[in-house]
Amino acid sequence: MIERLFATGVALGLALGPACALTCAPVLGATLAGEVGLGTRARGVVARFLAGRLLGYAVFGAAAGGLLGGWLRGGAGNAVVAASTNAAVLALGLALLVVGARYARGARVEPLCPAKGLARFAGAPLVLGLLTGVSPCPPFLLAAVEAVRAGSAINGLAHFLGFFAGSSAFLLPALLLFPRSPRVRAAALRLGAAAAVLVGLFYALAGLRGLSEARLSRQGAPAAGLTEEAARRVLPADARLERQDRATFGVFRRPEGRGAEERIGFAVLGEAAGYAGPALPVAVVVWISPGREVLRAEMLPNAETPMYLAMLGRARFMERFRASGAGAAVELGEDIDAVSGATVTAGAVCAAVRRARHSLEATDAGAAGARAARAPPDVGWLLAAGFVLLVGAFAPRLRGSVRYIVLAASILLLGVWLGRFLSVAPLARFATGSLPPGGERTGILLFLGLLLGVTLWRGRVWCTHLCPFGALAELGGWACRARARTPRPLARAARVLPFVLLGAVSGAIAWTGRMEAAGAEPFASTFNVLSGRLAPAAAWDAAPAALALAALVLALSLVSPRFYCRHLCGAGAILKIVARGGARPAHGSAELDAEEHRDG
Repeated sequence: MIERLFATGVALGLALGPACALTCAPVLGATLAGEVGLGTRARGVVARFLAGRLLGYAVFGAAAGGLLGGWLRGGAGNAVVAASTNAAVLALGLALLVVGARYARGARVEPLCPAKGLARFAGAPLVLGLLTGVSPCPPFLLAAVEAVRAGSAINGLAHFLGFFAGSSAFLLPALLLFPRSPRVRAAALRLGAAAAVLVGLFYALAGLRGLSEARLSRQGAPAAGLTEEAARRVLPADARLERQDRATFGVFRRPEGRGAEERIGFAVLGEAAGYAGPALPVAVVVWISPGREVLRAEMLPNAETPMYLAMLGRARFMERFRASGAGAAVELGEDIDAVSGATVTAGAVCAAVRRARHSLEATDAGAAGARAARAPPDVGWLLAAGFVLLVGAFAPRLRGSVRYIVLAASILLLGVWLGRFLSVAPLARFATGSLPPGGERTGILLFLGLLLGVTLWRGRVWCTHLCPFGALAELGGWACRARARTPRPLARAARVLPFVLLGAVSGAIAWTGRMEAAGAEPFASTFNVLSGRLAPAAAWDAAPAALALAALVLALSLVSPRFYCRHLCGAGAILKIVARGGARPAHGSAELDAEEHRDG
């Protein structure tokens, strides 16, 4: 919890830092330097100024979390407080998105910072730093709301310490170096714009998800408990059930119709977060023997993506629990074989079975989650992250025939074998806290973090060299000699269509908790069929719209080069924003940007 709060504080500080550094720091720096002279003494004044900001942030964060947060959470109107804070997070996230977009377009946005009116305190840099630490700009207000939601002084303090660290990454060099170079200022603004857009999107989705969870809670989701009808799905027909608690039945049977009745186990409900997130968990009813062995398990109706449920059904996944004698672990890939391409849903089923078993032993259900949190990264995501780093290191040299070899390797390794893609879905799930626990979560975060760094370093290497779907579309277009020029109206619309798709898909996932909206991106459906994980007929039955869309955009790519990449890809739109804040792009990124608007 504290680590997450500190990390989100750093992200908010990075979104605020360039604005502070480029508007307030020159005024403050000149005033401070004029008062005390240059050299070592000036650096000492800067240190006291930053110490004042640190003190102000620490006091404000602890007070917001400990006093205001604790008081609000302790009141009777917790539902109203939660709805208000989630609505505030949504509104401020959207405001930060607008600010970032304006910065990205080169507009000048003055932060609502009182620093320019406080120059009279230049003789007291500690007081000046303390006063300038409070500003009614969207990043600061988001940090304040997050501290209140944290509900304790230590959590609020951790969040604002991260906020100070993130903002100081720009402010400290600005105060010490007083950069006048337009090139440096432009680079800082681009980086700030990228940070503001990403952080704003993160908080907007988090606020939307919070409002949605409150709505689902009012509607009675998740289910109230295990019903007798659901329990009998895993039990013999002649079993007698005796309720023990909300989620457990004792199960008895008379041997061969005579003699004393004996206990043959328990029917237990287990729940765990899958693709749909914690508000709509995967529910599993489990028959457990008196010796605490898993005898059978069945999924109950859930909100998981139909395509992944179809893959589990085709693999007869639930039959792997029948009389398996699985013990306490029930670990996917060890005790129970995984299903390639549907590991998140399969992992949620295994986690639900573990929690059902642990509930019989009066073990804290969080123990399984704590062990999962310490699990090493998923091997598939680890290999994908390594491939991204390798290609990023050699990106400037990957031209001509060598680049086509890399594209083919991306199709085979990332698409067909590993099934790893960059789509809007994992970004939305990360923002809404719906990533699965354990190695899968660790692997996704490692992959996203490494890809973010490579994009800042080399530009849109993912789009030009690594995306399996983009590589498939480019090689198909190359083989068919695709040369069709995009109509001018579509080329102009392509400047906003990727962002429309990004907002629609991520917003739908955040609001519903379901993954059907991810079908608007053709990645998973294409490679589930190409790799044989899902037969075309089964894929069509599970998600006909997603498969039809994938076929359509691939067909268009045979006529117009990289049609989806240039006109529709929401994930590519995010990478474009990130790349603008980084260094000079590697070969291919600039060419892709030019292609996207060559007809505009």
